[in-house]
Amino acid sequence: MHQINKTEKKCARRPKHVLRRLGKTVWNMTDSVDTVAKPITVQYQRIKKEMLRIRQLETRGFTDMDVWYLGSREIIRMSQLLTAMEKHCMSSPSGYDDSSRWLKQRTDDELSRWLESTPFWTFLDALEHNDRGSTRKTVRELGIGYCAWREDLKYAAAVLVLTDKWRPNSSDSHYRPYRNVFGTDAACAVTKKTEAEFRRVWRWIGDNIYDLWD
Repeated sequence: MHQINKTEKKCARRPKHVLRRLGKTVWNMTDSVDTVAKPITVQYQRIKKEMLRIRQLETRGFTDMDVWYLGSREIIRMSQLLTAMEKHCMSSPSGYDDSSRWLKQRTDDELSRWLESTPFWTFLDALEHNDRGSTRKTVRELGIGYCAWREDLKYAAAVLVLTDKWRPNSSDSHYRPYRNVFGTDAACAVTKKTEAEFRRVWRWIGDNIYDLWD
């Protein structure tokens, strides 16, 4: 007991700058350990999450994140699928010459001009295949149903992306900056208009679902 008290008195007599230096050394050592350990911990957590994601995909075909963000993720995924289908499209569904099935409706004047126009994608296809002759073909020559189908696929994909961007809680939202400039009422009006067009596009997808994946 006497020895312990003697040691305590010795520490009490130790200069304060020595104690501060000792404390700083211990702090730096702790900081160094944290600097080394933190990246390892972060990497371990990342690997653990990725393994869980892969296991969920293998066992049930979707992940927890897919469930939590079902609406947004499926909209973006569907848009990407429609874009890919339009790009690689070689034909149209049976009976798609019937304009009542079209997503993009046209007046008589618009239809007349459209039939004699050259679709935008023919120029891209011509560049890809080094074929200049096809760039002069019109909608009528290429096939009315085929051209209408490709344009509808492209339009549907664009509407889905736009709908996601105009959701107030979207990670890449157009809503917030638009609201900051033009006000909440104006932003809500655009969102409602976009959502109305989204519902029309989604009905069209439902009507043509088998043709999309056949």
